[in-house]
Amino acid sequence: MLGSEHEAMEDVFDKQLQRFDNIVKNLGDSLSLVLKTKRMSYAVDFIGENGNTLGGNSELLQAINACVNDKWHPVRLPSFPGYLDCFLAMDALNGKEMEYSGDYIRCISLSNYPSGTFPGILSDLQKLPMSFRWSNRFIMTDLNDAIAKISTRRRQWEQKIRSFFSQLTGMESNKVNQDAVAMVSELDDAMQTANEGEIGFGNHTSTIVLRHKNLEMLENMAREVVKTFERNGCNARIENMNNMEAFFGSLPGHAQENVRKPLITALNFADLIPVSQDWAGEKYNPCPFYPPKSPPLLQAATTGATPFQLNLHAGDVGHTLVIGPTGSGKSTLLATIAAQFERYKDSQIFFFDSGRSIYPLCQSLRNSVFYDLGHKTNEISLCPLAQINEPEVQQWAAEWIEMLIELVDPGLVTPTRRILLLEALKNLANTTTEAGQRTLTQYITSLQDDKMKAALGFYSLDQSGGYLLDGDHDDLTYKSFSAFEISTLMERGDRIAPAVLAYLFFQIQRRLTGQPSMIVIDEAWTALRNKIFAEKIRAWLKTFRKMNCAVILATQSLVDVLKSDIRDAVLESCPTKILLANPDARNAAVSEIYRDYLQLNERQITLISKMLRKREYYVISPAGRRLFSLGLGPVALAFVGASGQEDLKQVEHLKNEHGYDWPAVWLEKRAEASASSDLRNVLLQWAAKWREFEIVRQEAEKEKLEDPSGLRREVRKNLVNVPLA
Repeated sequence: MLGSEHEAMEDVFDKQLQRFDNIVKNLGDSLSLVLKTKRMSYAVDFIGENGNTLGGNSELLQAINACVNDKWHPVRLPSFPGYLDCFLAMDALNGKEMEYSGDYIRCISLSNYPSGTFPGILSDLQKLPMSFRWSNRFIMTDLNDAIAKISTRRRQWEQKIRSFFSQLTGMESNKVNQDAVAMVSELDDAMQTANEGEIGFGNHTSTIVLRHKNLEMLENMAREVVKTFERNGCNARIENMNNMEAFFGSLPGHAQENVRKPLITALNFADLIPVSQDWAGEKYNPCPFYPPKSPPLLQAATTGATPFQLNLHAGDVGHTLVIGPTGSGKSTLLATIAAQFERYKDSQIFFFDSGRSIYPLCQSLRNSVFYDLGHKTNEISLCPLAQINEPEVQQWAAEWIEMLIELVDPGLVTPTRRILLLEALKNLANTTTEAGQRTLTQYITSLQDDKMKAALGFYSLDQSGGYLLDGDHDDLTYKSFSAFEISTLMERGDRIAPAVLAYLFFQIQRRLTGQPSMIVIDEAWTALRNKIFAEKIRAWLKTFRKMNCAVILATQSLVDVLKSDIRDAVLESCPTKILLANPDARNAAVSEIYRDYLQLNERQITLISKMLRKREYYVISPAGRRLFSLGLGPVALAFVGASGQEDLKQVEHLKNEHGYDWPAVWLEKRAEASASSDLRNVLLQWAAKWREFEIVRQEAEKEKLEDPSGLRREVRKNLVNVPLA
C-alpha cells in the first residue's frame, strides 16, 4: 500500500518522491567515499507566473542524448513536456545490419566471466584507440531469491560429483568429478556470503556500443573489442539478431531489454565496471598567475593513442626536476618545453645550455639571442658596473665585488675594507656618466686599498679573468628567448664562472616583473657542484614562485641532486618531476633511490626500466602520474632534436650564409638526406611554407617602418568595408 485510503493521491506521490530523493542522496554519499561524484545540474532560462520552469539546459538530458545519438553537446529542454523518444530519436533501420542516423551500430555483450576477478580487470578496454560507449547494468536480486538460485546451482553440481549409475544403485565409486567438487565448495562459500548479508547479488549486463559509417571498419573494431575481453579471461559475443535489443538495453531507463541471467556478487560487479580512468592531464594550465583557461603547456600522446595534456605547474609552482641518463632524450624534451612555452603571451625564457643543444631552436626564432659564454672567439664584452648610478644596482655591485675578492683571497674583506669598497663604488657612480667610464679597471684605480686592488686585478684586462668582465660596454641583450651556453665557462675555473653567472642572475631577476617566465638549466649537475650557483638555485626555488617564474633543472642522475648541499630544497620545491628511460632502474642501488626519494613502487620502477629511450617519459606531479611521449614529427625534430655536432655545425653555417631564411634551407637538406619519399615531401612542404611566412613577415615589417602609426592599414580596412555602389 502506498498510503492510507483517506490520504490524497498527490500526498502519496510526494512522499514516494521524497523517499526516492533520500535514497539517491544516501547512495551519492556512499559513493563519494571512494569516487568523485557530481550531481547533474539544470540551468533554468526563466520561471513562469505560476512558478513552473520554462526551458533551460539539462546535463541529464545532455547525457541521455549522448547515449542515444552519440553527440555530446548542450540540449535545451522544451518549454512544454514531451516524450524523450519524440524529442531525441532519429531514423533507425533494423535488419541484418542495424543503422541509426546514417551510422552502422554493432553491440558486443559480455557472455561469460572468468573464474576470479580483480579491480580494473577490464581496464584495457579504455586503452583501445576507438570511440565507444560502455553500458553496465546491475539489477539487484532479493536475498532470498539469491539464496534459492545458489541452492539450485549447488544441487546441480552436487549431482555431478558421482555418476548417475552410482547414485541410482547406491554403490560407491572411486571415480569422482573433481571439478564438480570444487564448484560445490565455491557455491558453499557463496551461500555463506549470502547468508551473512554483507554482499549483494544481482544480474549483470555489460554491453559495448560501437558506431561507424564504414561497415568493414566497424567489424574490425568489434573484433578488437572481443580480443580485449578474451585477453582478460572473459568471453564476449558480437550481437547479430539481438543487436537492437542489446542497443535498447544499453540506454538509461531500459531495464527489461537484454537482461543477462548469470548471478554475480556486487564485488565482482565493482571489479568489472570502469570505476577509474587514466589521468589525461589538466585541460587548462593550473597556474593562477596566467589568464583564465590558459592552454596546457603541450599536448603529448600516451598509451592507446590517448591525448595527454602536460602542465609543469602544480598550482602556482612550476619548478620541475628532469632526471635521466645521457642519451635518453633530455635535450629534446627541454627544447620542446621551451618551444611550447612561447605560446603564452609576453612569456620569456632564460635557457642555460650545456652542449649547444638548444642552438637550432633558438636561432629559428625571431625574438631570440644565443650567447656562447666563455668562448674567447665570440669576443663577448660585459660591463657589470654600467648602471651603478641606480640604487638597486649599486647595492648588488657592492656585494658582487666583495664576492670577487673573496674568490681570489678568502677572508680579505673586513668591515673597514668593506667601507672603502663601497666608497669607491659611490665615487665612481657620481663622477661618471657612461658605461665606458665604469669598467672594472676604472673601479680598481679608484679603490684605496692595495690588497683589494691586487685581488681584483685578476678580473682586469691584464689578467685571464678580464676578457669577459672588464668591458667598456655590455654585449648582452635579453629577448623573449635568451639562451646561454655555459659549458666552456664552467671549465674556466672556480673564479670566472661564479663571477659571470652572478651578474647574469642579477640581470635575469630584474626582468622578472610578473609575466610568464621560465629558467631552464640543462646538465644542472655542473651548477649543483658549484656552491655559489647552488645557493642561487636554492634562492630561486624559494622566491621565484611569487614572480611567476618556473625553474627547470635537468640532470643525468638523481645522485647528482642527493650529493648537492641543496638536496632538500630541490626535492621539496620541485613538485613536478619528469623521469626518462633508465634500463638500470631495477638495479638494487638505483631502485632504492627511486623508492626512497621519489616514492615510486616496484611497478613504476619496472616501467621506467622498460621505457623507450628518446621517446617515452614518466611525469610525477601532485595531480597524477603518467607515461607519455612527445609524438614529434620530422619538422619539429629538425629543430628540437638536432643536437649532434655535425648538425650543429651545419646549422651554424646555414645561419651565417642564409640569415633568417636558413630554416627553409635546413629542412630542404634534411629532405635530401631522407630515404622516405613521404618524409621528404613533408619537409619540402614545410620549407615552402617557411618561405611564404618570411615574405609576409618582411612585408609587414616594411609597412610598419613606412607607416608606424598604422594609418595606411586603417584606411585600407575602411575601404574594404565600404559596400560597392
